Amino acid sequence: MPSLINLGPLQTPIKVKFSNLEILAVDDSKAMFTMRMTRTCHWADAAALTNDVSKLWTPRHMLSFPQSSKVYERTPATVVADGSQMTLTEELRVTFYNEWDYVSYPMDKRTFTVKISTGSGTELLEPVTVIMDPVTLPTDLFGFKPTSQMGATVLSAGVPLGPSGVFGKSQMIQVEATATRRFYYPAVQQIVPVTLCVLMSYGAFFVKVKNWLNARLVVGGIPLLMAASYMRKNSGMAPPGTPLTMMDYWMSINAILIGLGCCHHCYCSYICERSGETAATDFDVAAAWCYPLTYGASYVWAYAVVNWRDSPLIELDGIGHSLWQITITYGAALILVLIFISIYAGMSFNKPKFMETEGDADEVAKSHYPGI
Repeated sequence: MPSLINLGPLQTPIKVKFSNLEILAVDDSKAMFTMRMTRTCHWADAAALTNDVSKLWTPRHMLSFPQSSKVYERTPATVVADGSQMTLTEELRVTFYNEWDYVSYPMDKRTFTVKISTGSGTELLEPVTVIMDPVTLPTDLFGFKPTSQMGATVLSAGVPLGPSGVFGKSQMIQVEATATRRFYYPAVQQIVPVTLCVLMSYGAFFVKVKNWLNARLVVGGIPLLMAASYMRKNSGMAPPGTPLTMMDYWMSINAILIGLGCCHHCYCSYICERSGETAATDFDVAAAWCYPLTYGASYVWAYAVVNWRDSPLIELDGIGHSLWQITITYGAALILVLIFISIYAGMSFNKPKFMETEGDADEVAKSHYPGI
């Protein structure tokens, strides 16, 4: 290494310059992104005055990408010398792996991080200086909105090297920028389609109860299959083993809502056969009021499960649960049940004892309404 043969202090100051940085692709399903860059290193080596520069030491192998998946040299690296001043230029395209947090998707944030380890370089022997002008990223970065410029810093890394750590720690160059996900893309691709499934399922409540059970199940069942397909697609959005995201919870809640709608139609048909169409209609009206309220509450439940998980915990069956999660989740569910009971009971008890039309004559005979 130059520091071992140079005259004077045993140091080889290295300047690393980054230019032409550009993020070429972002792969959410693998937590990876691809970047193009030009990396230029400057250092001094007295041996360049009397030796072939192609045979001298360069920091090329000292600077590695510990989080890289693939490194591609766009052009062969070049080394030139101007007296004892050496310059190494590399044109690279690198795919980096980042540990991204998907739990808050579709309201999540990203930090695009590039780590370059100096390996054998130390703070004492090869102090590194990074040169880089802040890079302004495009306003639409593959579905993300940058919230900072891309900048570079030099950090100490690992444990001190050499006997008793005399050579100091190795160094890490870190290039990073932050961004937030644009809500427009998941809204169009997932939220709107699943919402349309819920609306289609809700339309089954406006199909007559009597003799139309099959039609109700078709109108309510097809959206359930469609919602399941979107749930499957969403599960492949993040790398395997990723915890459930806010979108996963929201989709699951609405899939359960659609499934409960199908169960409601079956029970409503049973009420119609046992107690008459009027009693079934009362049951329908109560559910029709609670259905959109439950859909609205699904956003609150999904948000509470993800974002309030670190609130004060209480022990239930030996397991820690967030107090806010329990309050919001079970409290909202209890309110919806009470609303349903209030509407159904109010309509049932306020019914007149006689029917005005001949078509409802059979309803008089079926005066028993099932309980809740």
